[in-house]
Amino acid sequence: MNDPVNSNVDVATKSSYPMMMNLGQDLNYTCNVMQVDSYGWLVNNTWDGVMALYAKHKVDLLLHGTSMRADRMKYVEFTTELCTIDTPIIFRQPSLASISNIFVLPLRLDVWRACIVAMIVVWLLMLSQYIYPEVRQRMSYLDIVGFICGAACQQATHLDSHLRKTSGRILVLTTFFLALFVFISYSANILVLLQSPSHVIKNIDDLIASPMRLGLQDARYVRFNFRYENVSILKHVYQTKIKPYGEHGWIYDPAKGVERVRTELFAYQLESATAYKLIKETYSDDEKCSLSEITILRVPRLTATIARNSPYKELFRQRYGVYVDKS
Repeated sequence: MNDPVNSNVDVATKSSYPMMMNLGQDLNYTCNVMQVDSYGWLVNNTWDGVMALYAKHKVDLLLHGTSMRADRMKYVEFTTELCTIDTPIIFRQPSLASISNIFVLPLRLDVWRACIVAMIVVWLLMLSQYIYPEVRQRMSYLDIVGFICGAACQQATHLDSHLRKTSGRILVLTTFFLALFVFISYSANILVLLQSPSHVIKNIDDLIASPMRLGLQDARYVRFNFRYENVSILKHVYQTKIKPYGEHGWIYDPAKGVERVRTELFAYQLESATAYKLIKETYSDDEKCSLSEITILRVPRLTATIARNSPYKELFRQRYGVYVDKS
């Protein structure tokens, strides 16, 4: 509970346990520590975990915070809020190339207008070459159309042999340079779009409607909230994204879930402190930039608890407040 190496694992316990031990030195009490596997949840009218110990009057004090819930107030009293747990759904936005035709995205209306204006200007400038008699004899209107189409397709033209004046040669050179810059800009735009996320998933409804798989951190409070709490959005997510896959929808090892987010079309719900430490260690900068998160499970603030009707309630409440203000 006070492991400094894996500080991102079970953040709630590790943030409150040292304070509780310091409080023991302050109030001169010793702890006979009992370890259980659950905060305590009421399932089928039966308490488990630490709440079962409270119900049987086997413990007086909890050394870490627990969520403030109305069904627990029968056996415990909540004193001072300690910390919060953020449990977002973390995912990478699908690439733009996977959901859109990126080859037509750069061809907006203003691009077509600019190209048409450029063609008209080239047409008019080519007509200006008709002031020279030798040009009128060798070049027709269809030759001008062929020249413009060839430049647009980056093909050579025979008109350079007819346009022997300096102005004509400059016009041909400028036209082909213009076509080259258009193609370079288009290719660069396509390259950027290939590496761009789409940002199409903005809320939980978008996530549910998408083909993206969803996994949940296999923690007891997460299972309880998604399976038993009367919250419509949690039930809907569980029924559509988790239940069809059975136990494969639950991932105990956060490292595996975070890695699947990086390599697959996958979303994973877990504690943010655990997630972002793993992301910092394993993701590249480009992969970090494509991350998004949606929060649907809002865990109540963790609160220090003491056995109900304990004579030490007010003393602990005051000392908790001092420690929280200083920490």
